[in-house]
Amino acid sequence: MPRKRPTRMRGKQLKHTMNTRKRTGICVTRYCRKPQCKRGGGYCSGCKMRVWRACNPLKARLANLRKRAKANGVPFDLDIEWLYTFLEANAYDPKIHHIDRKITWGGYTKGNLQVLPYSENIAKGNRERHGQAHMF
Repeated sequence: MPRKRPTRMRGKQLKHTMNTRKRTGICVTRYCRKPQCKRGGGYCSGCKMRVWRACNPLKARLANLRKRAKANGVPFDLDIEWLYTFLEANAYDPKIHHIDRKITWGGYTKGNLQVLPYSENIAKGNRERHGQAHMF
């Protein structure tokens, strides 16, 4: 009696067997291969932070401003309530606008912030770095 050839796994069958493998100690986010965070939950610290920023965009923005102020050694006196009213009054859209300091060395204070579109903020930075003479 002739032997039967083993059947090949194709397409969906192969994907199914690859995805059902147990991943221990690795982040459960698809395509992420970092080790899991020590606090559990199955995610790495980067993926946890990405989810937190998506759920708390205003707190994340404030934390980023505080971090930049500390790194640059400039004063910081913002709170979340003031930032919320400031951004609502200026029709802030995070995809279009940046939070910018009017006076660069003035720090992140309540009277020194403005909301600028991305292109204007880049142009302002170029003017400050290179002076008005180099601009076209």
